[in-house]
Order: sequence, then structure tokens, then C-alpha cells
Amino acid sequence: MPYLSEIQHRRIIEPNGNEVGKLADVALVPQGQFPAAQWAILATPAGEKTIRWAELAPEIGHFRLRSRLDSTPTATLPPEALRLARDLLDKQIVDTHGAKVVRVNDLQLSEVDGQLRLVGADVGLRGLLRRVGAEGVAERVAGLAGRKLPRGIIPWHLVEPLETALTQTQPAAVRLTIPHQKLALLHPAD
Repeated sequence: MPYLSEIQHRRIIEPNGNEVGKLADVALVPQGQFPAAQWAILATPAGEKTIRWAELAPEIGHFRLRSRLDSTPTATLPPEALRLARDLLDKQIVDTHGAKVVRVNDLQLSEVDGQLRLVGADVGLRGLLRRVGAEGVAERVAGLAGRKLPRGIIPWHLVEPLETALTQTQPAAVRLTIPHQKLALLHPAD
């Protein structure tokens, strides 16, 4: 399964192969168990441009626009939309009692029926290492020591964005829908 850190900053190319920018962020409306990506925020030489996610086709190492950038309609994010990198990465996840639990280091995504969906928040060391490009090295070092890097994924359906995550006036947080004590009962694959 891909992670946000693995697709963020990928090149965006037009159908003719010209590079026109990079993927800066992915946005969605946090509805349903595993919400689908609906918008892509592109970093272009002219500034940020928001387009519908469906305008992009994933290819190895980059995304290809289905039409030229200048003919791709600009989209507007609704107020309830979350930008995954801006609004969720490096934010605290708090339990149902308001106690800080962990930091969101990366976001797990999955391709389901042709839609990119948000399926989990990576709160472990592995997610942080992945973001800085050191996951592979850390895995090899752990392997030499006869260990494995643990996974720290909280399934997205157990996470609920707080109101401050939807406004930019304060640092955002997200809330677990289960108490902290029950986190230990979750199987790592959950």
C-alpha cells in the first residue's frame, strides 16, 4: 500500500511528457470509513493549482495529467475538505478522553476500485523514517540485528478530525474514537 510520503512531491507531467509541477498535497472530505482522494494540489511555477484527483493518472515515479495543465479546470476545495499533508501530518492523535497519544508521521493510502483511499494513520517510527527516506536503511540495520521495525498504523475509521483541524487558526489534532487503553488490543494489521 502506498503512503502519502511516497507520492507527495512526485512529478506531474502533461500528456506530451512536459513536467509542469509536483504533487504538493492530496485533499478529501472526511466522510465514510475510508474516504477517497478527491483533489490534488499541485505546486507549479505559477503557484498552487487545485484539480480533481480524477484528472491524474498514476504512473511509475510520476503522475500524468489527462490533459494539458492550462486546459485542466481549477477546482475549489469545500470548507470541510482536509488537506492530508497540511492538516494531518505531524498532528497529535488524542484519545477519547483528550489525552495526547501519538503523532501522525505518515498516512497509509490504498487503491480500492480505482479510487485512492485514506486507510490509516502511521504513528510509528517506521512512518517517520519513511518520510525522511531512511526506512530501507533502518530495515536493513534492524534485520542485521535479527529484529523487524514495528508497524504503528491506526485504522482511519478509528480516527476523527477535530474542528481545529478544519480551521487554520490553531494547530490541529485528530481524535481516536476508542479509548487509549484499547489501542493495545488492536492487532497491528487492523
